Order: sequence, then C-alpha cells, then structure tokens
Amino acid sequence: MKTYFWVSVLGVVMCIGGELLRKSAMFTAKTNFNHTVQYVKRPDHQLVTHGVYAICRHPSYVGWFYWSIGTQVGLLDK
Repeated sequence: MKTYFWVSVLGVVMCIGGELLRKSAMFTAKTNFNHTVQYVKRPDHQLVTHGVYAICRHPSYVGWFYWSIGTQVGLLDK
C-alpha cells in the first residue's frame, strides 16, 4: 500500500478538508460554539442556520470525522 502515492494524497486532502470544515463551523457559530456538550440552553444562545450550518447540521463533527479518517488513509495503515 505504501507504493500508492495517490492514496496518501487523498488522506492529506481529507485531513485538510475536514480541518477547514471544522474551523469554518467554529468561526460561523462564534460564541454559540462550545467544545462541551450543553444540557441547559443559555439565555443568549441562538441557533445558527447560515454558513456551513445551512448545508450540514453538525459541520464540526463531520469535519473532525473526515480529518480522523484522513489521518489513517494518509498514513496508509491497515
């Protein structure tokens, strides 16, 4: 597998794309983004429905998922 350079490149592209999606989600949500699961709604919290949130409900999770899969594809691990 280590001889397939294009597979490694695909992994790097997945990492970069996932990271960009995650960072754009954090930037779009601004103060509404939190790394901790919230059980009680803050009074100043607003549902974000623009930017990347208009096309994906949880872009931060999706970005992290593709980043983590991309690391394994990029390393060509079995």
